[in-house]
Amino acid sequence: MRGLDVWGVDSSQAMLDRLADKPGAESVRTVLGDMEALDLPVTAPEFGVAFAAFNTLFCLPTDDSQRACLERASELLADAGCVILEAYVPGIPPTPRTRQFEIDMVTPEGAVLKVYEWWPDEELLVGEHMEVTTTGVKSRPWRLHPLDVDRLDALAKAASLELDSRYASWDCQAFTPLSSRHVSIYRKLPTPKPNVGSIRGL
Repeated sequence: MRGLDVWGVDSSQAMLDRLADKPGAESVRTVLGDMEALDLPVTAPEFGVAFAAFNTLFCLPTDDSQRACLERASELLADAGCVILEAYVPGIPPTPRTRQFEIDMVTPEGAVLKVYEWWPDEELLVGEHMEVTTTGVKSRPWRLHPLDVDRLDALAKAASLELDSRYASWDCQAFTPLSSRHVSIYRKLPTPKPNVGSIRGL
């Protein structure tokens, strides 16, 4: 670590417990909470950066919940702080309500299959990862509400954030219409100063 004050938020205590077992975990202040309406201790500092790892924001199921998350992140930022989002760029949605199968990974121990379908009315991609090994099958269900970059930018603007820069990868490759993912940096807009006019006596 470089002396930074780092906080980590997750809604799963099991995931926070896994973090606690990793080397250097003592340098991260963890919080069990909902990122849509994050309740931090009064001792929490103003943050310079709020980061949502790959597709994390899309786990919130509606535009409203994603905007609420961005608004809360903006509230927690210091002046000129930024929100960094890492996400994939949605393509043409799959055929509605038709289950799709993909082989996600193959290892000597087994394989990971991805099964999903598109729910157009809710704009949700709903699926599960199935890890198949000789000892059995483990299933991890998931659902995403993916947005293209224009809709993300609109949500960010509604949360008093503006796009500062966008890249196709962490090594700052240029983002193009053919990019399959993006790293977007949004800056907090300055708080308007009150317009205090002069007061004249009678």
